[in-house]
Amino acid sequence: LARLPNLQHIHFTAQIEAPRALMDRIYEMQNGRSILSMLKTFHLHKQYEDGPLNIRNYIPLMHFPLFENFSSESDVPNTPDGSCAVNTLTHNTAELLWCLGPLSTIEALLQTCPRLTVFRLIIPDGTRYRWLWDVGYQPLVTPRDLVKALLQTHRKKLQTLHLDFHDYYNLHDLELLEEIEHLEDCFYTYPSFREFESLTHMAMEFEKLVRFRDLPMSLEHLDLSYCHFADLNRASLSDMIQLKGKWCPVIKSVMVRGWE
Repeated sequence: LARLPNLQHIHFTAQIEAPRALMDRIYEMQNGRSILSMLKTFHLHKQYEDGPLNIRNYIPLMHFPLFENFSSESDVPNTPDGSCAVNTLTHNTAELLWCLGPLSTIEALLQTCPRLTVFRLIIPDGTRYRWLWDVGYQPLVTPRDLVKALLQTHRKKLQTLHLDFHDYYNLHDLELLEEIEHLEDCFYTYPSFREFESLTHMAMEFEKLVRFRDLPMSLEHLDLSYCHFADLNRASLSDMIQLKGKWCPVIKSVMVRGWE
């Protein structure tokens, strides 16, 4: 790599283990020197195991002077709902569709990419993979901590937010419910989004949105998934109907999907 001063693109296929030593060496070589100063993209083809990616090893690439895009793919079949085992990170967009990580990793990503306008975190369905060698068993960031971290760094600029924790922190899990006293302030639901100033598109799980009045005033399109319609009470329906008149004056569409 040191002999390729004009190198702009790396496509790396990792067959045996995560390329942590390689990445550490790349960062060591680049620090304070002109080596890899022209690098624009890094694509990882992950074959060493089928589990989600540990994105933390690749976040420092965004500090390279001309770097534009990190992406990864894993050899995992797609699902009928269209989700793919891929991740994409640019200075404006974070699409983490095959990634698990603790709060510290999310915070590092947000601090490194202050210009993000799009943030998508889709936690993979646990039935789609067998191993977790890459990410280990670190505690997964909670919905509340994730949104609070976004508010601290991207309150003004974020425009699109798509969150899906799948079966993690399932509020229909009886054991989990035993830990919860009040949904409004527990770790497993989303806090208020009202402080976001530019957020126009949102997609999330219905059960983790405690109140419709917590949605931002700038919201135009809302997609709520995994709704158990038996749990959709009169108060929730009333609030949904009054979204435009009370809390989201520019709302254009609301989609609710789930089971009867």
